[in-house]
Amino acid sequence: MHRLFNLAAVALTLAIPGAALATTGTGTGTGLAVTVSLSPDTAANGDTVTATEAITNTSATKQNVVVSNVLTDPTGATVTRTTRVVLKSGETFSQTATYVVDPADPRGTYTLAVTATDKTGTATAAARVTYI
Repeated sequence: MHRLFNLAAVALTLAIPGAALATTGTGTGTGLAVTVSLSPDTAANGDTVTATEAITNTSATKQNVVVSNVLTDPTGATVTRTTRVVLKSGETFSQTATYVVDPADPRGTYTLAVTATDKTGTATAAARVTYI
């Protein structure tokens, strides 16, 4: 679980595989829009899971944004990472990462929730993948 989360928090490009089904969550708040995706929506040992997120400043001014990622595994354990970014009006911050499902990973549903907060409000989105 921690490797999936760490990879999602480090990479800085956006890429979604075209052939795989994905779960995608979107959320908007005052001045912010958030999208998060986990693809595919079901994965088995050896499958590659891709996690992506994007935060867009939809306001007319530059914003200091706190981005929180919370990964919850099937046992209920959570890992939280926080990043601070400055976004110009219309600018998007995005990250992506891949992870190969390991036989030692707990089976069940993993949820990645992304929350972006600036001085005017908060936007949250979540996506899920189930390890079988």
